[in-house]
Amino acid sequence: MSSPRRNGLQGNLCRFIRCLLCTAALFILMLFITANGNAYPEFQLMEAAYHGDLQAVKQLIASGTDVNALPAMGSTPMMAAAHGGHVHIAEELLRSGADINFVGRNGETAIYDAAANNHPAVLRFLIQSGAHINVQTTRGETPLYVAAEQGYEEIVTILLDAGADPKIKKGNGTSPLMWASANGHTNIVRALLSKGAEVDEQPYMYEDPIKPEARPHTIFQMGIMKARYKDSTALMAASLNGYYEIVRLLLDHGAHVGLKRSDGSTALHLAAMRGDQSVAELLLSKNADVNDKAESGKTPLYVSISHGNVSMARFLIEHGADVTAPDESGFSPLHLASYGGAKDLVALLIKRGADVNARVVKGDYTGWTPLRVATKKGNKAVVKYLKKHGAVE
Repeated sequence: MSSPRRNGLQGNLCRFIRCLLCTAALFILMLFITANGNAYPEFQLMEAAYHGDLQAVKQLIASGTDVNALPAMGSTPMMAAAHGGHVHIAEELLRSGADINFVGRNGETAIYDAAANNHPAVLRFLIQSGAHINVQTTRGETPLYVAAEQGYEEIVTILLDAGADPKIKKGNGTSPLMWASANGHTNIVRALLSKGAEVDEQPYMYEDPIKPEARPHTIFQMGIMKARYKDSTALMAASLNGYYEIVRLLLDHGAHVGLKRSDGSTALHLAAMRGDQSVAELLLSKNADVNDKAESGKTPLYVSISHGNVSMARFLIEHGADVTAPDESGFSPLHLASYGGAKDLVALLIKRGADVNARVVKGDYTGWTPLRVATKKGNKAVVKYLKKHGAVE
């Protein structure tokens, strides 16, 4: 089961990877410059702009170096200055005719680089100088999108105050609100909602087919982390990660608790997966269906049992969860608890009226009772308990 700390670490990992890639690109650029000496003044201007070397920038411009040159790395000197956070360099470049809206090879602009690298002073300067705030990269990301995803509150505030559109989505349908909610950026969620962000927007496309319940373990599994939010609304993403205050904010702004992902799961299923009773209670207070069925007929109770969470199962049962509701094969919550060897769950389900002799109706376990399942798995304590309560194979 994940935790707020773990989810925070995942967000930090995203930022680390982005920073690592940017640093690698710059390192390659520096190596190229070093190897080629004075043969490429455009590269030298890029380096000087990135490092904030005003004297070198002035000298290179005075010698005729093109301030709008787009070297092989795909960025202009203005983008390098924005990336490095140097307002004085950006001012000098602008005075010398630099185009602040020049688009790089990946569709990135100086304002995007300022936002992505958390440089508010540069961002303000670019906006005041006429930078286009809603421009999208080839990936479909706006400056607001990347700032909201990474949790840069001041950047988000500056952009929204300047008229950035929170409704612009990435090519896969993900929005600034969804990522701010997924990453636990409460103040950013509040700001986006105040500017009219669409609360129930759902992504519709992902490159990575890995199931949402997968968990990232290394930097080579970043796609798995993204896939956790496959076609999730902001409410689903916040519920999955246990961000109570964000869930409350979204519900207060009309988020629909009954929307489903392509696998049929709702926000309540995701809260049950996590075992977060406080979030589940919020969702139920807004009339979430405690017996709603996801893919293959799984209810939130079924999900909580599959994760071995007794307290969550008890909570859902107390709020009306049907202890007899099987999945589409007839594998009931009691079958599932017996399979997992969870005696406490078995006892709870029987106490609440589960049928100890229910039989699976189709699939590999057709005709099996909870007792037969427990016996096959070698769960002796569960077998003993089931027999004590009248179970047969």
